[in-house]
Amino acid sequence: MSAALHEEAEVTGYRRAYCSACQRVKAAEDFHHEQANRNGLSGRCKDCTRLKYEGTKEAYQRRRYRYQAGPGGRVLPFTAQQQEERFSLWEGRCWKCGIAEATEADHVKPISKGGWHCLANLRPICHSCNARKRETWPLAGEWLAANFIHPNPAPGSDRLNRRPREPRMEHTCPQCGKTQLLRACEARIKKYCSRACMKTAKQGGRLTLICEHCREEFEVRDQTWARERRFCSRSCAYQGNRRRQA
Repeated sequence: MSAALHEEAEVTGYRRAYCSACQRVKAAEDFHHEQANRNGLSGRCKDCTRLKYEGTKEAYQRRRYRYQAGPGGRVLPFTAQQQEERFSLWEGRCWKCGIAEATEADHVKPISKGGWHCLANLRPICHSCNARKRETWPLAGEWLAANFIHPNPAPGSDRLNRRPREPRMEHTCPQCGKTQLLRACEARIKKYCSRACMKTAKQGGRLTLICEHCREEFEVRDQTWARERRFCSRSCAYQGNRRRQA
C-alpha cells in the first residue's frame, strides 16, 4: 500500500497516506509529520491520534504522577466529570490572577514536594501563572492571596468589600518627559521612569565655567563644590598655582 501511494505521489505530485488505525487512505494534510517514515508522515491520522491520546491520557498522567511524586505523595483516582464540576466553581478563570482563561490544572502543593494528585489539590490556572509558579512550595508572598473574585460570593463575604479594579493611568517622567501607561497604584508613587533619569535629576544641571589658566570653557555639575572650581584640569591647576606663587 505504501509503495503504491509513493509511486502515485511521484507521478501526480499529490501525497496520500494509509492510516493503520481507521484503515483509510487520506490526504497528507490529515497526518502529522514524522521523518522516520519513508513518506515523512506518521502511521496514524490526526483524528485517530487524538482518539488514542484521549483514551490513554488519564492512565499516562497517573503513571507520570507516581514517577514524579515526592515522599508521601499519593494518587487518588477521579473522573473527568468530577474535575469539571470542581473547576466550574472558578467559572473557567485562573485561581491566581482571576482574569486570564484557565487552560491548565495546577497542583497547589506540587507532586514533587509530596502533594497528592487528587481533586482537593487541583485548581484551574492559566499558562502564564503556571509557568511562574512551577514547583513553588511552601507558598509565600503574592501566592498566599489569590486575586480570583467569585461572580456569586456568599452573603457577608469579604469579597463584597473588595475595591474595584482601577483603569491604567498615564505617567510622565519629569526628567525626560516620557509618557507611559502604568497601573494606578504604580502611577501614584512612581516619579521617574528609570534609574538613569532619577540619577540625572539628583545630580542637577550643568554649568559652563572658564579656566583661569588656559582660558577655555569647561562644564561641571550644578552643585556647590563644582561652582568653586577655577581650573579645568589638574595640569592647569598645577601651572596656575605655580604662577601665583612665583
